[in-house]
Amino acid sequence: MDMGEQTAVSRAEKVLATNLGDEIVMMDLESGAYFNMKDTALRIWDLIETPATLGALIDTLSTEYDVDRETCAKDVKTFIAELQGAEIVVLS
Repeated sequence: MDMGEQTAVSRAEKVLATNLGDEIVMMDLESGAYFNMKDTALRIWDLIETPATLGALIDTLSTEYDVDRETCAKDVKTFIAELQGAEIVVLS
């Protein structure tokens, strides 16, 4: 799926997550694969607790991390694509 700024991102329901202080550990209930996130990745995970558009994620993160919007957009889209490939998120 082509990721435009209106693409909605949400957590996959098959992922069980546990917060361990400054990081989160997740398990894909179907495959049994484990993942962990911290820092900016954890912030993105928090922001998609309810579905959010890529544009909203980029706006929030570029402000919070004081990074230019273009760089932020590139990095967020790359990260979301990785999560989508691991079937941790759903795009619509």
